[in-house]
Order: sequence, then structure tokens, then C-alpha cells
Amino acid sequence: MKILNSFFVLIFGVVLLVNCSHSDNPERQKAFDEMMEVHDEVMPEISTINKLSRQIKKKISATANQDSLIMMKATLTRLEEAEEGMMDWMHELDVPGKKVEDAKAIAYMQKEKDKISIVSQKMKKAIQSGKSLLGEK
Repeated sequence: MKILNSFFVLIFGVVLLVNCSHSDNPERQKAFDEMMEVHDEVMPEISTINKLSRQIKKKISATANQDSLIMMKATLTRLEEAEEGMMDWMHELDVPGKKVEDAKAIAYMQKEKDKISIVSQKMKKAIQSGKSLLGEK
């Protein structure tokens, strides 16, 4: 799974370098930077999600209590969905090139910032749930 995540991160970086429109328009650049700031803040947490998922899977296999199993499986699902949300966002992101009008590019990147902000919130909440379940801070 780590190799797969590293592959996605590498591909994402290449796509951004190829498609990134280092525009002379400061508003356009600002929109891009703000969108990527949200991404860059939360992307490293994929490793935390993977670690928590592995730990919860171990607990699931060692637990017989049905109520605990239900809670662990629900938390595991949240973690997996949060990771999938990040991967989907990166896969679907198509940073407008220089040929796209600035206004359209800015609107697109603001919309994508909103999307990645939602992904960020879901990741943080899933991590918090996972840590809470495992008794971590």
C-alpha cells in the first residue's frame, strides 16, 4: 500500500508540474497556491491513516466483542474513505494551463480548494476517530 501511495504522489507531482500554469496573474497564482496549501498540509497524513488502519485491523482480528467490532469496522471504513477521497481528488484534479482564461482558471482552483478542504476535514476527523479508538492522542 505504501508503494501504491508513493506512486500516486509521484504521479500527482508530475501532473502538477506539467499542467501548472505559472501565470503572470498574481490572483491566479494565489488561487493555485491556496488550493495546494490545503493539499500539502494534509497529504502527509496518508501515512498516519495507513498506520492507524493497520493497527485497527490487528485489533479487529483479536476482538470477539460485537459492539467493539462494529465500532472498529466503522472507524476503519472512515479511514479508508478519507484516504480514497484524497486519491480521488488528486486523480481528478486538472490544473488549467496557460491557455485557459484567468477568470475560469481561478474559479476552477477555488472550487478545487473547497473540495480538498472537505477531504482534509474528513481525513482529520477519521484520524481523530482512529487515534481515539486506539487510545492515542
